[in-house]
Amino acid sequence: MQSSLIFTVELPSTIKEAEIAKIIPTETRKYIPVPITEVSLDYFILPQKESSFEEMNTSVDILIFHKNQ
Repeated sequence: MQSSLIFTVELPSTIKEAEIAKIIPTETRKYIPVPITEVSLDYFILPQKESSFEEMNTSVDILIFHKNQ
């Protein structure tokens, strides 16, 4: 039986793109009730919306795909 889950997480914009791959498994533990070793994870960095001068983009939204193996 297969199941999948799609959700987003918000990370600070100060995190480098290379570090995101290390952070994703830790963040997904909050949402996935099985061991991370038993699932397949993938992610996509969502494009940021244009911000006005008053609002600064201080976070990055990441779409995470989870599928039981």
